[in-house]
Amino acid sequence: MGGVADKLCLLVCQNLAADISYAVKTEGYTEVAVVPFSGFCSPAPVDWSAVTRDLDSRRAEYSKICLLSGCLRNTQASIPTELSACIPPTIDTCLKMFAPPAVIDRHLTANVYILTSGWLTEWQQHLTQWGFDSQTAPLFFADFARYLLLIDTGLKADSLTDLQEFADFVGLPYEVYQGGLDYFRLFLKTIVQAWQMEQQQKKTAVSLGEAQQQSANYAMVQELIGGITRVMSESEAIAQIFELFTMLFAPAQLIYVSVRAEQPESIIAEPPGLIRDLAAQRTLLDFKGDYAWTESETGFVLRISHRRETLGILKADQIAFPQYRERYLNQALTVVGVCGLAIANARTYQQITAQKNELEQTLQQLRETQQQLIEAEKMASLGNLVAGVAHEVNTPVGVGITTISALIEKNNHLVDLFRSKTMKRSDLEELLDFTDTAANLVLTNLQRAGELIQSFKQASVDQTIEQQRKFKVKSYLQDVLCSLQRQLKQKSIQVNVECDDDLELNSYAGVFAQIITNLVNNSIIHGFAEQNQGQIDIQVFSRGNLIHLIYRDSGTGIATDVLPKIFDPFFTTNRQRGTGLGLHIIYNLITQKLNGTIQCKSEYGNGVVFTMTIPQNLE
Repeated sequence: MGGVADKLCLLVCQNLAADISYAVKTEGYTEVAVVPFSGFCSPAPVDWSAVTRDLDSRRAEYSKICLLSGCLRNTQASIPTELSACIPPTIDTCLKMFAPPAVIDRHLTANVYILTSGWLTEWQQHLTQWGFDSQTAPLFFADFARYLLLIDTGLKADSLTDLQEFADFVGLPYEVYQGGLDYFRLFLKTIVQAWQMEQQQKKTAVSLGEAQQQSANYAMVQELIGGITRVMSESEAIAQIFELFTMLFAPAQLIYVSVRAEQPESIIAEPPGLIRDLAAQRTLLDFKGDYAWTESETGFVLRISHRRETLGILKADQIAFPQYRERYLNQALTVVGVCGLAIANARTYQQITAQKNELEQTLQQLRETQQQLIEAEKMASLGNLVAGVAHEVNTPVGVGITTISALIEKNNHLVDLFRSKTMKRSDLEELLDFTDTAANLVLTNLQRAGELIQSFKQASVDQTIEQQRKFKVKSYLQDVLCSLQRQLKQKSIQVNVECDDDLELNSYAGVFAQIITNLVNNSIIHGFAEQNQGQIDIQVFSRGNLIHLIYRDSGTGIATDVLPKIFDPFFTTNRQRGTGLGLHIIYNLITQKLNGTIQCKSEYGNGVVFTMTIPQNLE
């Protein structure tokens, strides 16, 4: 447009200046100037006198000064009359210039804090101006925001880095909404068209009506695009695009060829009987440009793409008013970027959904595998119990066999003396004395074997059948430790139990035995791996309705850097002997089965202390 004064000045917040300037430049609006102003996002009142003074020196350059600030709409009464507000009444926040109002309102209603790339560039300065620091900022944002949303225009390369830093600082998760610049271009076009319409009105009343119609068309396009950006599947996106093009251009034919990896995938047409297969549309498949006229010259062909990737080819033919095809093509080129964004988002959503389902299946398989390994660990523990009891029973049974063998031998000797009539009274007395001693020895060892077998029977039943019952803690502890004597003796480990004889626990005895067994095995495998002797102290006492169990060993201890990981599944410091499930099983049994807690304290070289608390009467 000619004349020095035929320029539009857009007065914008400095946080949006870079994006708006880029949109103005790429749209080729040489008659539009962008003037940034600081302070619109500040809690302090805007100094309008400073704004006016800033523009006085350049006021002669502009035919109109347009204030782009939805955030200042509620304070419009204080805006100087010479600053014309260009924002439509529905835009009550600057964010709605970069995304459909419905999208912004939905996130604001959900307590989402929405950001722009420009604001993030100096987020630390903003928080300082607002009086926040690293302690107060997280509290402030957590009070009203569930997560952060960046309206990303794609212009600033390090926006995601800034977003990550800000999110870490305030302690909130974040998401990214792509495509803000494409949406703003439509918004900008509406503003520029309105201004051009005003300029044209001064020159000719005839062109005024046409400019108004163009502005109305772009406003309508914005509302229609809002629906396109909300779809979740590619088929829905294409249906919305067909509806948009039908309302804008009223074509008799609409054909869309979906493209993936530069290869045609499917074809959709309206009306449906228009095409039969892909081969029937060779013109579309061979289309190489961004746009072209159709063979009938009453329509156009468009390439729909996103970030230089072709997503599809759209043909709109036999439009209702072909005399306006140039204007219609310009409108179509304006919305085609948003159409590509909608299809790309739909494909990404479908891909993410498929990956999510695959990950959920994999996670379920991992959980099943973990459960199988846990069960295998329990069976291995039971096997160790059997081996330990078998070793302990072997001693009294062996003594009994040896004694009976000696008794049989002496009895046979006496029989020989008797038959040879050489038996003396002293021989009979000797046998009787030996028989008495042997009988007592055999009885004592058989009783010991019976006690071991009874302990094994109870412990094995408890570990294989999860049944809640009442039991005395100290005697049950001694039974469990008895089954572990073979492993303890191999390392010369002394176990001390401090517990009231009458202390009772109403809980799962088998789970209790599994916990003690895994703790002892963990000490043997890891704590005493490089030691030939050691000590384990187990202290049990009640306080209120809780049982406190403190387990200590004098082993090598646990390094500080790995201490937080010891209850994680499959974590072990000894891959040759450990499975990484022992302490994980203990943690799950105590917290989930017994409704208790467990903590661990240790320093490398100073042993380990496990402190467990469980209800005395499990409900």
